[in-house]
Amino acid sequence: ASRIRKVQPASYAVRPSNRHFFRCDYTIHMRPEYTFDVRTVSTRTARCEKGNGENLKGYYLSDGCTSIRMSGDEYFDIFPVWDWSRIPGTTAPHSATIPTNSKDWQVPGESTFAGGVSDGTTGVAAYKYYDSKVLTGADKAWFMFDDGIVCLGAGIRSCNTGDAINTTLNQCLLGNGKVKVCNGGKVSTVGKKDTFTSPEWLIHNNIGYFLPDGGELIVEADRRTGSWYDINYTQKKETVAEHVFTACLNHGVGPTDGRYSYIIVPGISSESEAREYASAQALSILSNSPSIQAVRSNNPGQTGIVFYNPDRFSCDAFDVSVSAPCILLINDDGSFSIADPAQNQKDITVSLKMNNQKEKIVNCNFSDSGVYAGASKHFDTSGNQTDAVSVNKDDKFSIKSDNGRLIINNCSDDALVRVYDLNGRMAYSGNSGIIDGLGKGCYLVNIEGETAKIAL
Repeated sequence: ASRIRKVQPASYAVRPSNRHFFRCDYTIHMRPEYTFDVRTVSTRTARCEKGNGENLKGYYLSDGCTSIRMSGDEYFDIFPVWDWSRIPGTTAPHSATIPTNSKDWQVPGESTFAGGVSDGTTGVAAYKYYDSKVLTGADKAWFMFDDGIVCLGAGIRSCNTGDAINTTLNQCLLGNGKVKVCNGGKVSTVGKKDTFTSPEWLIHNNIGYFLPDGGELIVEADRRTGSWYDINYTQKKETVAEHVFTACLNHGVGPTDGRYSYIIVPGISSESEAREYASAQALSILSNSPSIQAVRSNNPGQTGIVFYNPDRFSCDAFDVSVSAPCILLINDDGSFSIADPAQNQKDITVSLKMNNQKEKIVNCNFSDSGVYAGASKHFDTSGNQTDAVSVNKDDKFSIKSDNGRLIINNCSDDALVRVYDLNGRMAYSGNSGIIDGLGKGCYLVNIEGETAKIAL
């Protein structure tokens, strides 16, 4: 509430976290300085609605839509003037005519591979996108670390012969800042619209966008007009105007095996900072293909891998193979997290050999996981499942979920602990710091008037 009233800054009481909501194909990555999120859709979930004459142009909002917020008002009232075929994060035909769903409500997606893995602080989301209405597809992944968000796309293909396929890095309010682009080593300020064929990075509103593999970059910084009625029949028809920033990569008409890579880095505001970040190489793209997408972060020492098929991947730190499509987040000590974006409820075997360690073969049990089929599983350096999730409550106490137990730290021995399920039923009351016997699910833990939510 203090942040909403602007009594406190946007960073107030925000702790680093990453969470994938596997029941709704949504991921959020939070840092005190910014928030980044990804929205996808699968055969298990429904596309964005357009009922009651609302959200008339929101067709692509479910197809890998992302947002990046530092101040919180980057998209405020932008929607009447948005180019709705260039939704941030999406790969789609650029057209003045926006498709519509066959029904207003409950239209399922087409992808069977949409999901994410998270260790609670960092994570990876993936989306095997295909839309039979616009005849366009791509294998899309987002790697979310401390030093930035790496966005990858591979296998970009389209039989849409009328429109160029664009991947949009962002489309938000222009604000007061100018847009600078480094193209072929030369830095320039963007006019109303410019196209760059050798882009290295661009800066807008204290966010850097880095393009390790270049591409054809289109950048716009111009005034746009529209009306709320265009997107919502209950609103006024009067014309409104906003200045809008747009950056997108153009894959041309009818790509057959296109790809892209860009890294979003909040906190970059100058040319010197951009050059320093680029030279540091804190994030490394190890693979970007329709079979494997992989990124390494040096801070922390982690590697995220998306396997679209049973496959093997090798790098300087390790060699790993998997028996089924999945997403892995491997730590340098050999511990790892895994998730199944297909939610097949079948076991996945991981063979992992870290440098200077023996190979370990781990059976990751996803069988009969029911509504938790898309949840992340965590394994320690010995290959034992830990399912460890931690919650810190304003430095007053911490709760850890580990192997079906709740472990409470940093509170007095005589503190009264109450645990409730989401129906409000009390599951435990007492003074123990280790609570056993709780079933799978989400719980509210109350300790001397302070409440936190945690999943088992």
